[in-house]
Amino acid sequence: MKKASSARGFVACILLIMFFVSPSHAQNPTCENKRVAGDYNCDNVINVLDFESFQQDFVAHKTTLVYFESWRRAMFGVVPTTPTQNKQALITQALQEVNKQNIITTIASIADDDDSPGVDTTQTRWSNYSGNQTERTYVAREFEKMGYTTTSQSFSVGSVNSANVIARLNGKDTTKRYLITAHLDSTAARSGTNDPAPGADDNGSGTATVLETARVLKSLGSQLKYSVEFVLFSGEEQGLYGSDYYASRIQDTTSILGVFNMDMVGWNPANRGDCVQFGYIARNGGNVLSDAASMIDRTYNIQLKADSVLTNIFASDHAPFVRKNIKAILISECALMEARVGTVQPNYHSVTDVPNTLNYNQIQKTAKTLVGTIIELAY
Repeated sequence: MKKASSARGFVACILLIMFFVSPSHAQNPTCENKRVAGDYNCDNVINVLDFESFQQDFVAHKTTLVYFESWRRAMFGVVPTTPTQNKQALITQALQEVNKQNIITTIASIADDDDSPGVDTTQTRWSNYSGNQTERTYVAREFEKMGYTTTSQSFSVGSVNSANVIARLNGKDTTKRYLITAHLDSTAARSGTNDPAPGADDNGSGTATVLETARVLKSLGSQLKYSVEFVLFSGEEQGLYGSDYYASRIQDTTSILGVFNMDMVGWNPANRGDCVQFGYIARNGGNVLSDAASMIDRTYNIQLKADSVLTNIFASDHAPFVRKNIKAILISECALMEARVGTVQPNYHSVTDVPNTLNYNQIQKTAKTLVGTIIELAY
């Protein structure tokens, strides 16, 4: 034991000497405290990048370097921290940030007739009506409150002008991105009208999940490798106009790493509990996304019953991306996914699709699963 201890002491002494004569240390004296804590490249994280910086500094000296864990134990007495452990800690932190009240407020706000928070008169977000513009203004302001810059992507629905609302969180690599999407517009066609059409589940629930996911990811700072783009489409109820237009403007399909599209995630029969499925299309590769989501649900005990399932539903905004061979999945409440049509939801496309009919615990869990999945894939 004494011999091993002496060897470790010798290694520590040699490395400490090397540390204090290193070019980086001499050039960055303000980093000294961070270096003593094990953060050799002074980025507030102790991981393999610290060893790479250490190695680059001393390669000119042709010095034999110990393995990273031995290096940190010898110099600083710290427990090894891997990038995976860092990611897990970040996911755990992010899941705690997902706020159910934010989701409740968003859905109540977009089901009313103005662009301010709060509830007043139920209205419509049908793309041909002014309510669609009103709520596009509202969601754009919500993104901007979080610190995003938003863009409006205009397109036509027949003779009517509409637009998609887009916000982007840049990662270290701005050439690759994941998309988190939902449609903002609504209809009450089964009630024989499109005004009012509150669309709380379809698709206020998806819209609110996009906004809450955007808020949480923004709060984490610039820690992701890949970028994330949040898109709220219009024209979905009339035939996927917004998502078709967006997809048609993608010049390099390899720049899109995956699309998570939410459409109705806020309801299930009482006997189903909290249950949202992540549906992939055969031979699209989207199972990589849905499997990751299911894994996050299980690993972090979110209890959403987020199964990764094969689906042949194309009647939502993931479809234009699938047709362009971009990985894309549909995220929807289990009752709808299993029935294939929305009529299993008693308020589907009706004036009774109002906020007080929803399961907000389920929507919150959906947002948690999505946040964790994005960090898992994009970190």
